[in-house]
Amino acid sequence: MAATGRKKAKNSLKAWILIAVFVVAAAVALLLFLPSGSHKPLDTYPLAVHFVDVGQGDGIVVRCGDTTVVIDGGDPDKSDRVISLLKENGVQIVDCYIATHPHADHIGAAADIISGFFVKSVMMTQFSELNMPTSVPYEKMMEAIREKKSEIIYAAGGDSFDFGQLHLDVFAPLSETSDYNDMSLVIKLTYKGVSFLFTGDAGTAVENQMMGAQYDLHATVLKVGHHGSNSSTGDVFLQKVDPSVAVISCGYQNDYGHPDAEVLQRLDKENVTVYRTDGQGTVSLYSDGRRIITENVPDQ
Repeated sequence: MAATGRKKAKNSLKAWILIAVFVVAAAVALLLFLPSGSHKPLDTYPLAVHFVDVGQGDGIVVRCGDTTVVIDGGDPDKSDRVISLLKENGVQIVDCYIATHPHADHIGAAADIISGFFVKSVMMTQFSELNMPTSVPYEKMMEAIREKKSEIIYAAGGDSFDFGQLHLDVFAPLSETSDYNDMSLVIKLTYKGVSFLFTGDAGTAVENQMMGAQYDLHATVLKVGHHGSNSSTGDVFLQKVDPSVAVISCGYQNDYGHPDAEVLQRLDKENVTVYRTDGQGTVSLYSDGRRIITENVPDQ
């Protein structure tokens, strides 16, 4: 009887060991196959890039440690969306506000943002006297800059800047034109091993200029030009950028038909994961400098 009892105990121990091994293996497998963003809270990643849903426009907030960069901001009636995100993140100081070009759907909110925070510097394109913008949003932005005494940084293709751990390379404009879309600041932002290419509303003519300048256009994330219009994101340019992720900022059921079906086909052909503010709202991407993590669901 004693031998039989010992045998049963031994078999029971083996069963418990097998169960423990199975539980550990299952846990490891779960960790491996869970989305990468599940490993730790998203707000603990050092880099966050928020493509704010400002309707038919662009409004981007970049946070890296104590450094904040804002790119555009949408129409004046959408300024509360970017401002709310900044306040929710406890931002009081903006290291650089970047005005890609003087159209209202990009800089309409600039005056409110510059007036509402301590904006150290404002980066923009320098226009000749004959090509100087005269729109109300542009004039209000310039007035806010004067009142807040922010430094103006006039940038063009070939310039580079550092803000904290963020490195910015400016690829365009490379020449002046009366088409303000093609005067957009095109900026590649790099943080360690990941990069973002912000293209404003630059069209294919500018894309060709940048390729001709032999810039390193490759980027992990592409902010698709001109809200997904077919006037941007040409085939060869897209292949040069070779992004893993693309973000399209456009308004829900907008009158322009953005994004264009051909642009979506090009992105699909290159196996790019696409996120869109018109269907998904604000798109937030996070990074540890090695990979991109998101809480959004890809638009398939």
